Amino acid sequence: MIILRRRRPPPVPRTDIAQEPHIVRFELDEQLLLNYARRVNRPTEDINYVVHGALCGAINGPVAAAVDHTPRPYSIEPKRGGTYPIVGYIGEDAEKLKARIAQFGDVEASQIIHMNTLFTKPLPKEWPEHVGFSVRVSQERPFLRTEEEYVDWMTPLFEERGATIDEAYMVDFGIYRACRRSHPDASGYRSEHWTNLPDARMAGILRINDQALFGSTLPTGLGRQKFAGFGMVKLHPLS
Repeated sequence: MIILRRRRPPPVPRTDIAQEPHIVRFELDEQLLLNYARRVNRPTEDINYVVHGALCGAINGPVAAAVDHTPRPYSIEPKRGGTYPIVGYIGEDAEKLKARIAQFGDVEASQIIHMNTLFTKPLPKEWPEHVGFSVRVSQERPFLRTEEEYVDWMTPLFEERGATIDEAYMVDFGIYRACRRSHPDASGYRSEHWTNLPDARMAGILRINDQALFGSTLPTGLGRQKFAGFGMVKLHPLS
C-alpha cells in the first residue's frame, strides 16, 4: 500500500492549552452518562461519542462555546466498577476547571463527573532522553491497518514534535463502529450516520531530541478523532 504524504505545517499547540498545559484525570458515572445520552438522543452504542457529548455539556455548557475547553485529546481508560476513568490534556488546573463546570456546565451533564476524582498536574518541562509511549490512533484517510503502515505514518509526526521513534509495535487492531453528525443544514438540524474507523493501539520507545518542542506539542495528539478518545500520547518511564 502506498501512503501519500502531503507537506504539513508544524503542529500548532491549542491556544487554550499552550498557556497552562496540564494532565487531567477524573471519572464519569456510567449510569448517569447513559441516562444523559438517552435524554439528548445520542446512541449509547458508541461510548466515545457519548463521552464527547457529556464532556462538552459539563465543561463548555449547554450552548455551543466559542472555545472548546474540554480535554482533547483524551483517553477512556478501562472501566472501574460503575465509572469510566478519563485521562487527557487540558489548559487549566483543577480549581479553574471545577469553577468552570460550576459556572457554565449543563446541570445534568455536570453531575456525571465525580468531582472528588478530578485532579490535574502541570505538564513537565523536562523529560528523560528516552521514554516509553502508548497511543490509540485512527487513521482512515488513507485507511491504515498494519503495524508497518502505522509506524511509517507516526514517524514524521513525532519528528515534527521533537522526537524520534526508537521502537514501535502494534498492540492491537480492530474496526470501531462510530456515530458521527453531519454539518448543520439551513434549519440547524444535524443528521447522524455510522461509519467504520480503524482502531490501532501502538506502543514503543521515543528519543526526545527537542525538550521545548516536545513539551509544547505533546498535547496536540496524533491523527484524527481526537475529540472521541483517540490520539492521546501517554508516556511512561523505561525504568
